[in-house]
Amino acid sequence: NGLPIVPVSVNISRRDFMEPGCIDREIQIVDELEVDHSLLHMEVTESLYSENDILNSLMESLSTALVTVDENYCIIKRNKAAERLIPFVSRQAYNEKLPVWQLVDDADLCSFLESCAKEQKTNVSEEFSISAEGGVKFLSVTILPLVKKNWNEETDVVETKIAGYIIAVDDITQKKQQEILLHRMESLASLTNLAASV
Repeated sequence: NGLPIVPVSVNISRRDFMEPGCIDREIQIVDELEVDHSLLHMEVTESLYSENDILNSLMESLSTALVTVDENYCIIKRNKAAERLIPFVSRQAYNEKLPVWQLVDDADLCSFLESCAKEQKTNVSEEFSISAEGGVKFLSVTILPLVKKNWNEETDVVETKIAGYIIAVDDITQKKQQEILLHRMESLASLTNLAASV
């Protein structure tokens, strides 16, 4: 028609973006119309960004340390509680592309993480005592699967696969100290009863 060809922006809503195969459908339409891909700019509307902001804020607000790792146990993301609770070798350690057990400064915790990785264990939990400033810190470490859902257009089925792992760490120091105190009180009560009977 003699008109100049100019780039076009297409807005994709959060709802459309979350639909399985959304991008593939858009590309298929562009290919069917024989439009040069470089002339098409896809933009995700603001609401998707704000949803990610909310999820990031939620993750940072948790007192539970969360570390997401890929299939090789390399860190994808971690929250501030992870920096506080997990004994990393250094503050820069979590930026390294090494398996997480090579970045942690506690032999027992390293062994547990490496064992879970090599044996692909999930839904397992173990308690650890770790030397910390001012004494001993007790941690409960849980390994959970990081599940990714994909739409298989050929079979018309949503497939799930493990895309990595979630390492959740809770500080159980107060609980352990209360258990120790309760045990001491029970022992003292037993001794008192024994002395009274003599």
